[in-house]
Amino acid sequence: MEENLKIREGISEQESETKTTKYKSIRIHPEDFEFLRAWAYHNNSTVVSGISSLISEYKKTRLQEKKEAIEPMKFLNEEHKNIFMKYLEHFPEQANKNNNLVAFYANAAVDIFSDEMKQPFGWTGQWSIAKPELEPSEKFVALDSGKQQILNFARNLYHTSDENTVIKELIRIDPDFLLFAQEMLRLSLNGLAVGNRGLV
Repeated sequence: MEENLKIREGISEQESETKTTKYKSIRIHPEDFEFLRAWAYHNNSTVVSGISSLISEYKKTRLQEKKEAIEPMKFLNEEHKNIFMKYLEHFPEQANKNNNLVAFYANAAVDIFSDEMKQPFGWTGQWSIAKPELEPSEKFVALDSGKQQILNFARNLYHTSDENTVIKELIRIDPDFLLFAQEMLRLSLNGLAVGNRGLV
């Protein structure tokens, strides 16, 4: 039944005069609600408890799938891997989009975790498709050149599908970071698809 639970990812906010309450909402098929109500009655429990346990199992299953998918991936170190996994845990639906995976991977490589999904590279400085030359932030300038190259490459993968732009950035990358650039390129094409782990 858990595959029928429709989870709307992201946090909604409801304000009152005294506080702001954060919550997540779900949608359940009517026939599943009837099952939950009967289950709750016979187990001396509540519908809410039944839904909570199902969601918990659903999240565990999704998380395990993602853990298995990232095992063969290339990471700079264990911290890079842990931050990337943190992104996957916090943004499960957004992780279905390949360009978001590229942003998660690149930000995690430089020890950045951000809740900002509309502009995941906003912290690097001022930049746009119309004005591609980056006006770097202090955080960006403080990084070593290899990590700056990874982020520049990631920004281009995130925002454009122009092959020439991607190739130009790929050529600039230090050989020590080339495997990680290839991993981002693979993520941009295949996402977390299991069974196709070769580098592009």
